[in-house]
Amino acid sequence: MLGLKGITKNYLTGDTQVQALKGIDITFRPNEFVAVLGPSGCGKTTLLNIIGGLDRYTEGDLTIAGRSTKEYKDKDWDHYRNHTIGFVFQTYNLIPHQTVLANVELALTLSGISKTERRARAKKMLERVGLGDQLNKKPNQMSGGQMQRVAIARALINDPEILLADEPTGALDTETSVQIMDLLKEIAEDRLVIMVTHNPELAEQYANRIVRLLDGKIQSDTNLYDEKQAAKDLAELKKNADEREKQKGKRVSMSLATAGSLSLNNLLTKKGRTILTAFAGSIGIIGISLILSLSDGFQTFINTVQENALSSYPLTIMSQSVDLSSIVETISGQAENRIEHPLDKVYSSGQGAEMLNAMIAEVKQNDLKQFKQYIEDHADELEKYTIQYDYNIQPQIYLADTSDKVTPVNPNPLVDAYYSMIGYDMNSLSSSYSQFMQMGTNGMDVWTLIYNDRDLLNSQYDVISGHWPENMNEAVLVVDDYNEINGLTMYGLGLRDPDEINDMFTKLMAGEKIEVNDASFDYSELMDLEFRVVLNTDRYEYSESEKCWKDRVRNDDYMAGKIKDGVPVKISGIVREKSGSVTGALIPGTVCYTQDLVNYLMDEIAKTEIVKQQQDNPKIDVFTGFEFEEHDDVTIDDVYAYIDSMSEQEFAQLQTMFARFYGNSFGSEDITEALAAMSDEELVAAVGPSMTEGITLEDAKAFAATEQGQAAIIGLLAQSTDTEPDPAVLGTLDDAQLLEIYKGIVSSQITADAIRQKIAEMSEDELNALAQSFNPAKDIDSLKAAIATMDQDMLLNIFKEQVLAQSTDNTYDGNLNLLGVRNPDEPFTISIYSESFDAKEEFENFITRYNDSQSDESGKIEYTDYIGILLSTVTKIINMVSYVLIGFVSISLVVSSIMIGIITYISVLERTKEIGILRSIGASKRDISHVFNAETFIIGLISGLLGVCITMLLDIPINMIIEHVSGVPDIAFLRPVYALILITISVVLTLIAGIIPAKLAAKKDPVIALRTE
Repeated sequence: MLGLKGITKNYLTGDTQVQALKGIDITFRPNEFVAVLGPSGCGKTTLLNIIGGLDRYTEGDLTIAGRSTKEYKDKDWDHYRNHTIGFVFQTYNLIPHQTVLANVELALTLSGISKTERRARAKKMLERVGLGDQLNKKPNQMSGGQMQRVAIARALINDPEILLADEPTGALDTETSVQIMDLLKEIAEDRLVIMVTHNPELAEQYANRIVRLLDGKIQSDTNLYDEKQAAKDLAELKKNADEREKQKGKRVSMSLATAGSLSLNNLLTKKGRTILTAFAGSIGIIGISLILSLSDGFQTFINTVQENALSSYPLTIMSQSVDLSSIVETISGQAENRIEHPLDKVYSSGQGAEMLNAMIAEVKQNDLKQFKQYIEDHADELEKYTIQYDYNIQPQIYLADTSDKVTPVNPNPLVDAYYSMIGYDMNSLSSSYSQFMQMGTNGMDVWTLIYNDRDLLNSQYDVISGHWPENMNEAVLVVDDYNEINGLTMYGLGLRDPDEINDMFTKLMAGEKIEVNDASFDYSELMDLEFRVVLNTDRYEYSESEKCWKDRVRNDDYMAGKIKDGVPVKISGIVREKSGSVTGALIPGTVCYTQDLVNYLMDEIAKTEIVKQQQDNPKIDVFTGFEFEEHDDVTIDDVYAYIDSMSEQEFAQLQTMFARFYGNSFGSEDITEALAAMSDEELVAAVGPSMTEGITLEDAKAFAATEQGQAAIIGLLAQSTDTEPDPAVLGTLDDAQLLEIYKGIVSSQITADAIRQKIAEMSEDELNALAQSFNPAKDIDSLKAAIATMDQDMLLNIFKEQVLAQSTDNTYDGNLNLLGVRNPDEPFTISIYSESFDAKEEFENFITRYNDSQSDESGKIEYTDYIGILLSTVTKIINMVSYVLIGFVSISLVVSSIMIGIITYISVLERTKEIGILRSIGASKRDISHVFNAETFIIGLISGLLGVCITMLLDIPINMIIEHVSGVPDIAFLRPVYALILITISVVLTLIAGIIPAKLAAKKDPVIALRTE
């Protein structure tokens, strides 16, 4: 039951107040068809809007079922419009971008009805109004009468108690108007229908109560509602009020799905504008995405470089270190503290001396024994690190096959040949000097210790044949990207004869080019190679006559026996760095053995007799039998006894010494005088052999190609066999035989006169070279003869200084070091392999804690982290550049968000009437905000997705360009988590940009909104 008491409504138009209703008093029956008649501007529509809760009265009271609405809040009016009132408008007021079925369902979505139920009810209602076959049409595809039927179906869908019709036939033809009026009359049989019209004929024909308005007042009422009957009906109504309210249910706000559907359908009607808006909004996302994809790609690349660099260049703590960072600080301090002086003279600053002092001061002896114990005590917190201990022991490795000769492969024979050429025996030098000399050649070793972290190795390398080492008898060969190994590796595998090396160095020193020999090997050939590892102590044999140990490394028969009993080692696998890997933990061309092999060698060396003898007699040098650094009791007889028992290595050392001696003291003038004093026979015997040294195989072939040469060769061969000359014999000669025959022919033709003529044409350099060939130490016998002619005092001094002093380190510790004796608790270096720079920094903090626990400064660990300083700086630079670029691009993102806010406001203006329609069916202000928030959400989502997709497409050509320029593939890529974050940012920014337009939409007056065209 609806009642109006003293209702007035005032409007403010400019500065003038207009009174639309002037004290309206009227009560309506629960079901009747009321027609409100009156001329335009009399207040009919205003009255209808106040009854429907779209407009608010200025004074008076509107009662609903006896309850006053003076205290109604917004949510009460929304509930009232949704459950009690149904509106039918003259202009239909259907939402154009929704289907017929969706328009009718809309009111049910605000009532919290499930999708299945509301769709069934909507279909049933449309069938009732004769539109059961028009469910999926849009309003603009229907006639006026059909649209009005849809409006009626929408008004009735929630089964309202009151149906309000504002000029329902005003835009219809006569026939359609009659159909609509018949439908309204049918509806009025069980509910209150209030129709505003200016057509008295329709009112007289269909309404059972006609109320006339004029100038805002009721002029007449053809069927007044008796007050007593009204009171009686109200009492009856209140009895059933609770049941009726329960049937209506509690109002539920518009779901987010409904708001999204309304907005999505609206956006689809403006596809072009929606796409352009989304693209404009995506520009900032594209910029940030590209920067993130590139910077993250570069950062990933750097992280890969870091990880690989940390595997190739771990944090290494040596037993003796120099803190170069402190030296740099010292030098920097000198530059800052320079003394100003007049620029009229040249001054000496003394910086060089200060720098040297700083270098000496920063040399630190680290106690790695104690630090290793500290690491082992804290092993539980260091599980993520790979820690390797290096004991500076190098396996002595030979080819297992000694049938032809003994072939050493490690240490690299190329290194030994190099030092032999320059006159040094690395095994005879002092320990510190030997380490210094090896600094320039430590990269030449083919056999190296393998990295322990198998997971990292698997991530960096492909096993192209075999498998990784699984025990100490196995090693792995590392090849480069092209499956190639270099010449050093060939010698390290015994695939080339180490004897070639001396000839190679000779050619290099003479300025000749070395012949390049390419070769290829099946995987099985390399993995079938057999090696033997002997102990460092195996090269020494005890001499009963001299009561000391002698080096027999150049005695092939002796070493062959040791090699036979050595530890067998084979190549178990061949690995190659994965494509795209920046740098690996293993060096191409190396053969990597296991830590287990090193541990085995240390254990076995410690058990050998020579080591026990040295440890039992710490004052006696096991290599000489003398006390350390005490050679005063050595006599000339000891020298001769030493020469008689000299090993081949010791002979080679003295031979080299004599070669340098004679080459430096016997020059061009001496050789000229010596040659002039020789007889013809002596001259030919002395110089003749050198005349054939430069003859090559090419010379021999050229000679054999001539008729004279062929005749000479055939004649020589015939003389040696006492048979008739046969030209066919030339075809049976191989290259070596041909070269030897040609040298013989040339040698037989050398005469004293020819030699003298040749010497006369020689330059001074050639004469000096000839002088060096007169080394009397050609063999052991000539060397002994030459030594026998030397002054005994001179020979004794040379023996003490050159032989005894260089035979060992001349110290107890030096001998043990040479023999390979190592303390497992005292490593030479400790290498810490970290998975990242953060992990490496954590270990540096671990070192700091260790240093803090040391009361004595000498017990603290010092080191220099070079690779960390370099790569961390690069990371900081890239991050800084990325942040700056993102800051600039973010401006475009903010601008695009503002633009989206403006476009959303335009959408609010375009959808003003839709706002009025939604409010008329019970949508709250919050629901209206949700509709436009949903629109900005969709635009933001599309913008984010569009930006991410465009970025992923742009990354393809960017990666192609970068790979073409730098060779590094797939630098630019956008992580899924970044893509998700950027899409979220896009949505959030557009939502923020749409807050103000959404609020403005929610505040719109529904009455004014419905009048908007």
